[in-house]
Amino acid sequence: MYPKYFLQERKWADFWLESSKSGHSLESFKTEDGEEILIYIYPWTMGFKLAYIPRFYSRANNLNILNKRLKSVLKDLKRDPKIVFLKLDFDDRLISNLATSQSHLESNFLFHFSFQKSYKSIQFLQTMTLDLVSINNPQSEVLSLQELQDFYQQNTEFWSQTNQTVRRYTKKSLVQPWTISTAKTKNDFEDFYKIYNQTKDRQNFAIQPKEYLQKLFDKDWCHTIILRSTETNQPECVWMGIVSEDTLTYLYGGNSDYSFSHQGQYLAHLVATSLAAQADLKYYDLGGYNPTLGFGKFKEGYKGSIREFYGAYDFKIKPAIYNLITPLLALRSWLKGNH
Repeated sequence: MYPKYFLQERKWADFWLESSKSGHSLESFKTEDGEEILIYIYPWTMGFKLAYIPRFYSRANNLNILNKRLKSVLKDLKRDPKIVFLKLDFDDRLISNLATSQSHLESNFLFHFSFQKSYKSIQFLQTMTLDLVSINNPQSEVLSLQELQDFYQQNTEFWSQTNQTVRRYTKKSLVQPWTISTAKTKNDFEDFYKIYNQTKDRQNFAIQPKEYLQKLFDKDWCHTIILRSTETNQPECVWMGIVSEDTLTYLYGGNSDYSFSHQGQYLAHLVATSLAAQADLKYYDLGGYNPTLGFGKFKEGYKGSIREFYGAYDFKIKPAIYNLITPLLALRSWLKGNH
């Protein structure tokens, strides 16, 4: 077990590590009215499973539609006799879209479905999101350095919102010896895992198991960016993210020392922005944000909007099992943290 947890609270990293068993899956589920929702299915304990909707946001504009969509999800989940509960956290866009408050949502929606606050905190309470409305959408995938230079120059208004450091290093990354791949080949996955794993070892943090990342990589709505040195053809910087609703969300990545010295992380975010723009997505989510940590300081340079998360909440699909086991797990967690 890793003694420190990069980008993760300890409880959340423990959650990933405890779930690093067979049985992981990540499903794309469509509600009856066509809304697509990503649902993680994890091993829980004693052979049972839990379902999790991360960063829950539905474009529903009233509670009736939201109720119907959640009922549709629960109807599907209840078909699996091993799933004990559904966990979700939702972001402030939902509250804004419904023109309501968190307390009103809890009393009129979460209470209606018998959700209760989870004893385990969520991964991030904040994230930083870039609004892509003003972006000039490229007509095709932008992968060469010259195409990326053109994309950058065509969107000076967007990049002018970032700070001087981001602009300087993004421009500098465009004159470095890089080749860029967004392919979905076995070699690309192995290169992604190689750099991500090396970054984990260097920075001493916990990651998901390789087979889980492979399943994620294989999904159509998962994207990867591999930056290779043209001098050695070796991977040096990697990025992985998913498309959900109207947002491209950055999940995992890593850098070598070569990448740090050649501004690879800035180029990766430029490529990701172009991918999101090409898909006509409204937002690029830079992932979790914490203003007190180094990665938060890096993301602050992009000067995006801070999005808040509420929760997490658990819906008891099998209340008797949930009520019996959850207090025992909470006690075990407390004992681990105090002894």
